[in-house]
Amino acid sequence: MHTMRALRKPMRMVQKVEQLEFSIEEVRHGWFVCRFGDTEIWASNCCGHDGPRQLVKLVTEVLEGERPGGHAVFEAEPGAYILSIRGGDQVMLSLWYTKRIFQDGYPMCPGQLEELLLLAENLDLYSFASAVCDAFSAYLPKKSRDKYIGNWMPFPMEELLELRFFLGEGSRNMLTEM
Repeated sequence: MHTMRALRKPMRMVQKVEQLEFSIEEVRHGWFVCRFGDTEIWASNCCGHDGPRQLVKLVTEVLEGERPGGHAVFEAEPGAYILSIRGGDQVMLSLWYTKRIFQDGYPMCPGQLEELLLLAENLDLYSFASAVCDAFSAYLPKKSRDKYIGNWMPFPMEELLELRFFLGEGSRNMLTEM
C-alpha cells in the first residue's frame, strides 16, 4: 500500500477579519447616536463638528485608495470619540474615547491623548462601507432627511452619493433625482 504525505507549508498567521456592523440608532435634539458593533456612542453637535460627515468621507477615501487611513471625531459632552481607520492589506478600525476637549474640532492622533480604547477590529472595509452606506441611505427620503437636518447638521449628501457610486449603488447625479 502506498501512502502519500502531504507537503507541509509553513503556517502563516492570519488574523480574523470581522464584519463590523454600523447603525444609526437615532438623531435627535443635537445628538447623533450610532453603534459600531456592540459599542454605542452619543455624539453632540455642541461645538459644530460633524463627525458623521467625516465618517462617510473617511470610509469612501480609504475604500477608493485616496488615503491610507485617517480619523473621524465625534464630539461628546465631555470629550470626544475618535474613530481611526488604517488601510493596507488588513484594515484596522479602532474607536477611542478621550475626556480632552478639542480645539475647533481638530482631530488629534490617538496615542497623544489620555484615552480609553473601546474597540479595535481588523475588518472587511467593503462590508463596513456598505453598512455605513445603508445606515445613511435610510435618511435619503426627504422627510427623513429633513428630520436629520433639523436635529443635527446638514445631511452629508455629496459624501454619501460618492460612497454609493463607489459601491455601485447609484450615480453621482442622484442628487437631482431626489
